[in-house]
Amino acid sequence: MTLQHILCCYDILRVSRKVLYWFVAALCSTLHTKETSMTCIGLDVGHSAVKMAWRGKNGKIKRKIFPSVAVPAMTITDNEASDQAKKETVTVNGLEYFFGETAVHEVGSIAVTGLHDRWLEMPEFQALVQGAINIVKDDTGVIHSVTAGLPPSIFSDQNLKLRNIISLCTNAEVRVHQEPAGVAMQNRLDESGIMIPDSTGDLGVVAIGRYTTDFMAMLDGRWVQGAAGSVSYTHLRAHETRHDIV
Repeated sequence: MTLQHILCCYDILRVSRKVLYWFVAALCSTLHTKETSMTCIGLDVGHSAVKMAWRGKNGKIKRKIFPSVAVPAMTITDNEASDQAKKETVTVNGLEYFFGETAVHEVGSIAVTGLHDRWLEMPEFQALVQGAINIVKDDTGVIHSVTAGLPPSIFSDQNLKLRNIISLCTNAEVRVHQEPAGVAMQNRLDESGIMIPDSTGDLGVVAIGRYTTDFMAMLDGRWVQGAAGSVSYTHLRAHETRHDIV
């Protein structure tokens, strides 16, 4: 197997924020014609940060990132701080949650880590999704489509669950892809979703995240199933522990 390109992306906050949009920038597209204008979101709820991109009312692509931290809301007695917190407060199953910078400000950045495969089952995860949806709705007023992603290792088992969680937050159409495909799409498609002329169909992707490192390969523009997968942080730690013991 010969690949013309190997694309490597780092999904951690210590690296330039530019690379954090590798997934959402590739999947965020808006169809504009004389008759219709669709608002679509590219959404990546990562274990370190929520990354999102959409096209605003002015037609320009907007991007936003906020920490993947959500905690039960509390009463804030200072009026100014309370008003600020309301902008980052959502309701999940009848309970209010702070998310993003407000959550970090109140309880710290390690309050919610979600470094496990059951993360989607946590109400904090839905709070992060709802927070992202609200940010876009405040800007555009309406959302027609949301595209999100999952690591290849859990895609088959959890893509329907993710679709259902997002559908609880919006009536928009929901699509879920395997996350490394976002890198490939960014390499092959422009912001309107049109194939870039002479873009290669032979490439490999390594996407390094906080919890998983995901990888994939394409040959002749087709996904190679045997070359796709994920390695989780817990598996790496277990391997290191075994190595230390030996």
